Amino acid sequence: MNTTRCNLHNTLKKVQILTSLIIICMLCSTVIIHTVHAQDRCIPLVKSKHYATHGTLDYLERPPNPNNAHVEQAPLVFALHGLGHHKEGFSGLAKQLPDSWRLIFLNAPFKYRKGRAWYRYRCPQSEQDLNLSIEAVLRTVTKIRTAYPRGPKPAIFGFSQGGVMTMAVLSQKPSDWTAAANFSGYWLSKKPPTKNNPDDLPPLLLIHGERDQIVPFDRGLNAAQIMSEAGYLISWLPFDGGHHVPRVGLQSLVSHFDGAWDLVKANTGHLRQEQGE
Repeated sequence: MNTTRCNLHNTLKKVQILTSLIIICMLCSTVIIHTVHAQDRCIPLVKSKHYATHGTLDYLERPPNPNNAHVEQAPLVFALHGLGHHKEGFSGLAKQLPDSWRLIFLNAPFKYRKGRAWYRYRCPQSEQDLNLSIEAVLRTVTKIRTAYPRGPKPAIFGFSQGGVMTMAVLSQKPSDWTAAANFSGYWLSKKPPTKNNPDDLPPLLLIHGERDQIVPFDRGLNAAQIMSEAGYLISWLPFDGGHHVPRVGLQSLVSHFDGAWDLVKANTGHLRQEQGE
């Protein structure tokens, strides 16, 4: 009887040891996998051919309806896609936006899988990439605006990484824009945006899904607070959904942009009246 108990005890002990070894191996494998994935994420991004050659971004343009009045004065809207996406895919949103706008869908400067990236995700070099992308966007915007000088100051919006870029570009040159919006974005830089007089800043619409599992809802709220503290007039639109561009968000974006252009037009008219023109 004692021998049986002893054998049972030894067997259980061996099982416990084996189980512990299995758990340790699983934990080690998990750590290794996470490390490899982190290393993969942080491999230097390859520049697109266009960006490497010209220092600007390739883009897809959806011109305004030629039957509209004053086509040459059509407002410019720049659209920035998310991580792994591209201008062709993101341009599908054009169907839901006014044909009175001239839409410019920018391609991010770096190759990423079958699409593009604005910066490396969750890497020490993320902000370095971000700054290069900001410069590329601003150079491209300047070039395109030169080709269409009669329209008002443009508007800009983006999704996910493109939303991050939207706020970053906006904070670099706020005076270049009439309005801005982002879907599922967050503030990436370690430094907050420079504080400015609210009257000198374009209004900013932030749209975020309450069930977003890619960019948590709280990160969107944090971005709203950061931009508000910098002086921006924030319109905050949460929606019942995840990580995507909802129709209600696009409808709000249209009202947001058109309202901003109308306000600029009205203020310009009042100024001319005061000057006696």
